[in-house]
Amino acid sequence: MLEYLKGRSGRKEYWASVGILFVVALGLAALNLNGASGVMVFLWLLIWGRRLHDINRSSAWGLLPIVAALVIAFVAVTFGGRDLLNAVQYSQSGKGAVSEKGAYAFFGLLAAVLVVQGGFTIWLGVKRGDAGDNKFGPPPNDTLTR
Repeated sequence: MLEYLKGRSGRKEYWASVGILFVVALGLAALNLNGASGVMVFLWLLIWGRRLHDINRSSAWGLLPIVAALVIAFVAVTFGGRDLLNAVQYSQSGKGAVSEKGAYAFFGLLAAVLVVQGGFTIWLGVKRGDAGDNKFGPPPNDTLTR
């Protein structure tokens, strides 16, 4: 497993990994296995890390969208307060009341996090990798689609 962290992923491998992870996430959501979210974050970091290596960036850059999402969540809770927390609780259990302010805060939070995460994922998928060797190793085998 640790060997997987050291390599580089071209765009073809990256998009295949993103597709598989997206299907797994949908399956986990359909089965209501919300406890697997920590594993999903770890897997996203692995996929992003290898792609970041192909553009000669450290895997630590993969933490940027996660930190941004946490900051967005903090700001949303600060401004949305109890209304937002009630909306989150309702989304998880279907119980309780949701105010208009809470609904707007909840959907605003979701939209902002999706823009950050999705934007980062798409940016990594369209960015060309380094043509030759870089500090993370030789180019991946799918050089035609890098």
